[in-house]
Amino acid sequence: MNTRITSRSTRRNESGEGFFSFILILATFLVIAFLIRQTQDMTRAESLTAARAAERIKNLEGVQASANENLEGYAWQDKDKGFLRIPVDQAMALTVNEWQDPAAGRSELIGRMEKATALPPPAPEQPSDFE
Repeated sequence: MNTRITSRSTRRNESGEGFFSFILILATFLVIAFLIRQTQDMTRAESLTAARAAERIKNLEGVQASANENLEGYAWQDKDKGFLRIPVDQAMALTVNEWQDPAAGRSELIGRMEKATALPPPAPEQPSDFE
């Protein structure tokens, strides 16, 4: 009599239960890893450097626009004293023309400097209440 003894593990491998269990455990680990990754992405705070970088770019654009306006446009620097802001290229050309004669250029520069830094006249004194 030829009896065949089969063990429980042999029957499991033959029926595919072991392979199915392995796939199920692997799928469970993958789902858990996916959920952990999604939770990390959802709870991650926005980078502070990204917000600051955007703010710095905005500020830089504003400064550059203001600088271009000041360097390339005409405007009153001090209307009371008669100082006008002119574009840099034109100012350089005027300076070269003025300094053809160094003595005249120096006297013009000193005159403009005195005019620019002159203090306004003092306010009239208020009469005393006792006068």
